[in-house]
Amino acid sequence: MAAPVPVGLKAALLEAVKTRSGMVGTGMLGFLVILAVLVPLLAPFDIVSAWGSSAAWVDNPKLAAKRSATRLTRQTGPGGTTTLS
Repeated sequence: MAAPVPVGLKAALLEAVKTRSGMVGTGMLGFLVILAVLVPLLAPFDIVSAWGSSAAWVDNPKLAAKRSATRLTRQTGPGGTTTLS
């Protein structure tokens, strides 16, 4: 009779860490878990109300070209603003 196969989370992790792809996957999973814990601690609490505020969008209109667009097009308008044709 064959030996029983170990079942459980610990046995699955030990089996996965035996291969290089298992180590990479475990590392990625660990990184995502740490990121999921840290983001709520580091992000501002009132981000939803700040996003809906019009104060941040006054200086950055929806249809305005980005400053980096001048590097791609070389077309500048009055005051150094980029014009899209």
